Amino acid sequence: MLKILSGGVAEATTVLSGGTEYVSRGGLTSGALVVHDGQEIVERGGVASGSVLSGAEGVNLPAQVVYGRAVATFVGFAGDEYVQSGGVTSGSKLVQGAEIVSSGGSALGTEVGFGGTVLDYGLTSNVVLSSSLSQELVYSGGRALGTVASSGAEIVLQGGVTSGTIVSSGGLQLIDNESVASGATVLAGGEEIVDFFSGEGPGGMAIGGTVSSGGVIYVSAGAEASATHLQSSGSEVVYSGASASGSVISAGGVVYDYGLVSGTVIRASGGEVVLEGGVASGTIVSSGGIEHVRGIAVGDVIRAGGEAILSGGHASATTVSNGGLLWISSGGVASGTVVRSGGNEVVYFGGSASGTVLSGGVEYDYGQASGTVIRAVGHEIVLSGGAASGSVISGGTEHVQAGGVAAATTVSGGTLLIFSGGAVSGGITLHGGRAILSGSMGAGQTVSFTGTSGLLGLDNLAGFAAAISGFGGASEQLDLGGFAFGSGETAAWSQANQTLTVRDGAKTASLTLIGTYHTSDFTLSSDGAGGTLIGDAATPATTRFTQAVAGFDGGRSAASVAAVHAGGTTLLGASPLVGVATSGR
Repeated sequence: MLKILSGGVAEATTVLSGGTEYVSRGGLTSGALVVHDGQEIVERGGVASGSVLSGAEGVNLPAQVVYGRAVATFVGFAGDEYVQSGGVTSGSKLVQGAEIVSSGGSALGTEVGFGGTVLDYGLTSNVVLSSSLSQELVYSGGRALGTVASSGAEIVLQGGVTSGTIVSSGGLQLIDNESVASGATVLAGGEEIVDFFSGEGPGGMAIGGTVSSGGVIYVSAGAEASATHLQSSGSEVVYSGASASGSVISAGGVVYDYGLVSGTVIRASGGEVVLEGGVASGTIVSSGGIEHVRGIAVGDVIRAGGEAILSGGHASATTVSNGGLLWISSGGVASGTVVRSGGNEVVYFGGSASGTVLSGGVEYDYGQASGTVIRAVGHEIVLSGGAASGSVISGGTEHVQAGGVAAATTVSGGTLLIFSGGAVSGGITLHGGRAILSGSMGAGQTVSFTGTSGLLGLDNLAGFAAAISGFGGASEQLDLGGFAFGSGETAAWSQANQTLTVRDGAKTASLTLIGTYHTSDFTLSSDGAGGTLIGDAATPATTRFTQAVAGFDGGRSAASVAAVHAGGTTLLGASPLVGVATSGR
């Protein structure tokens, strides 16, 4: 046994099997060689520099036990360096040896080579794993700061904590359940696995990491990643049962989502792929980013980017604004989308969109769109093969191109344009606004005027076989496009056939109107564009009443019925219905 007391210095000591070197407070040893099962014990206040621990196969292990300070220890085959509470090591190098850092102990700048292991129950800082067979194990209560895994593995077990790890070139960081890794950087060839392999307690968690240059982070079932920054071909894979929140993706980074992803921000050239079984909520796509959805996306916001809803995908409550684009491919479904000014939604053949609100944006329909609400400056464009059902136009425009169909449309302030080759099915409700038909509207349908204003433009009379109901409001008009107004133009009403016939020389237009009218009810005038406007001369206060009672009135004029309804002269032989009506005034 050799004991180095305060003020004492020992150099190049050799500690053989069964021997022990003690370095007391104030003592210093330099270059000691500890072999076989020899020991070097550095007490509090003592210092050991450049010690070498070297064992041999089949014999007991050499050890250094540090309560004080050890600098640049080399731990070779089968050697162990124990860093006890209060002890500090710096610059140790492990080759087929181990460094065990107890609670309260600290190891700084350890280099772990071939076969070397750090077992961390205390604090390690700037450990370097330089061999594929090197590893650092961070246990409950242990903390590892700034580890560099250029090869080998950092394994964070239950309750362990790491911060600022750099993983590259075949390196691995494995995060067990109840452990936390924050601020890791995963580079080319590096992998971070956030796992749940112990099977108890909450899964592992990775916070605020950066993945770039081909690095990958895998988030397994039960585990969680938050605030990951993915760039330059870095990727994050979120498996079923796992979750990731607040990821920021840019410059070629990508998230693959089989689990639950929330609050992702996708910027220039970044991407998020929501696969079958995956759910993404609250994603923000902007500046050239893109989101591909085969699973479910909820509450996304698309700005100057794009979102592709692929076969089997479903997006709900998406907001598309300036420069944003929502693609709905075959088998894809979008519901409750809001498309604002500068935004676009494209529904391809086999895709469907329901409940879209166009508030300044545009929807292109090659597939199926239902329940679209078109507000001011909004546009729905139904192209060949597309169908729009139940659209409500309150301020914008619905364009139905050749081969497109508009079904059961309501116009209450905007414009419905059916172009040549386009078609209407299920009728039109006009509660204001305009419906201009250059396409076709077959028999068995009705254009229903339900307000006090509205214009029905008929630019293809040969293709219009529908009936018209409720016509007669003060600001309701029929426009016969291409039927030039002239002084000799006449209108005639047949109550028996419920047909209004407009003639101008050899030209004749016949319209079916549901209700009771008289020839004198209709006015003709120029529409200023080569067509004829038809209005109803009856006053708004009496029109609906006149149509209701005329069939019981023996054919009396609208003016006579109006006089009774208004409380004027009693008519001889007035029907009971008229008498009841006037008595209630």
